Amino acid sequence: MNIFKAQHAWLENSGREKAILFFAGWGLSPSLWAHLEAGDSDVLVFYDYGNASEIPDLSAYKRVTIMGYSMGVLMATAFCSERMGLPVDDRIAFCGSVLPVSTTFGIEPAEYTHFIDNMSPALYKEFLFKVAGDILQYRKIAPKALPYQQKERSESLAYILSVQEKSFPPIAWNHIALCKNDLVFPVNKLQSFWSGMNVIPILLEESHFPFFRWHSWEELLFLTLEVE
Repeated sequence: MNIFKAQHAWLENSGREKAILFFAGWGLSPSLWAHLEAGDSDVLVFYDYGNASEIPDLSAYKRVTIMGYSMGVLMATAFCSERMGLPVDDRIAFCGSVLPVSTTFGIEPAEYTHFIDNMSPALYKEFLFKVAGDILQYRKIAPKALPYQQKERSESLAYILSVQEKSFPPIAWNHIALCKNDLVFPVNKLQSFWSGMNVIPILLEESHFPFFRWHSWEELLFLTLEVE
């Protein structure tokens, strides 16, 4: 039985040899990454976790890059544990970890369960503002979030927590980007997690959603060069 459940959308699907599999954050739709130019890769975005759809056949790709953002870092780990045969050559994580609900490394468990149990339009708006970091970016992000549906959003959070409680084989993340002004995951907690994985994160002067700073997926692929 597969653990990984999500919706998906192609941002580019032209039969190229390379593919980027991007695992979005909770509550966000693929349209938030539509401004990024695809370059020489097909781009498939997974989102709306817990809402299952049939995953496309990826066997024709010769090179695959995995990118996980926020809760998508955990979900990418679950995905990779079930599809070990993919020719993955790089894994890049943004603003997240495989332990997103954790007193030591992520969101406080009590805060997380409170959000599940008391989901409301006001709490959802508050979350999106934390993702954005300021009112100008909130106005860009909020219209492209998944629509507020109390039952669906609560069930998705509960599903993500159930995935974290599973045991997965460890996978290697090659590059990590964290944001100093992250209001969703305290950056010091994420730094502690990744230092335990012997990975030194790149620190960006951004909020939880840094993707408007880039114009193409290639810039994300060469993240270390772009920041340097």
